[in-house]
Amino acid sequence: MRFGLTSTLLGGGYFGFDYGTTRHNDLWYYDEYDAQIGTPVGSPVNVLNPANKTLAPSVWQRDFSGGKVIVNATSEPQRIQLGGEYEHLRGSQDAAVNSGRIVSSVRMNPQDGVMLLRRTERIHDAAFVNGAFVRIFDEEGAVKRTGFFSFEALAQGGQNVMLYDIDLDGRREWIVAGDSRVDLYDDDGRLSKSFYPYTESYSLGVNIAVGDLEIPRRRERGHRRLKWR
Repeated sequence: MRFGLTSTLLGGGYFGFDYGTTRHNDLWYYDEYDAQIGTPVGSPVNVLNPANKTLAPSVWQRDFSGGKVIVNATSEPQRIQLGGEYEHLRGSQDAAVNSGRIVSSVRMNPQDGVMLLRRTERIHDAAFVNGAFVRIFDEEGAVKRTGFFSFEALAQGGQNVMLYDIDLDGRREWIVAGDSRVDLYDDDGRLSKSFYPYTESYSLGVNIAVGDLEIPRRRERGHRRLKWR
């Protein structure tokens, strides 16, 4: 199944695994079907011979916005260097492959494929304590992704941080709350505003939450107001 699915993703096709020409009324579901690898980034690359773009038995990979797909279409096991750290899917059907491990290379059997995720290193649209260890669970309480330390260099350890698109320009700004002051940074990291929601003498910490008070969202005079509680 993995070989067929990953081969299909190399070309941007649609894939379903069933009894083939016998019948098509089976609903078999696989861990890979839930993988959030995003949209394709570029074309397939021949890992063993990058200059050769003609499809042939080799090791092929294609980058996606949220991960990578690799296909070993040779008759031999292959060790592929990834050029960075990626995360295996976390599943239950083939724990040896879909283990959730962080890897910089993968060993693949012949006629097999693998889907890998880009590492999760940032939290968007939700407040967090800078430097805290983060774990991600699904709706049933099972671990979904490998845990990580979420840290933004603009803030000090222990401060409350949130990345949120305040001005609706498609890029997130930083909101950093310390013991008494709140700082707002533009998407390029420049400090644009600071204020004390409870006066300068207050020093017990500021919790932050940002949300849209209007449905649908719209621009107002080029910016949006923040309401603090």
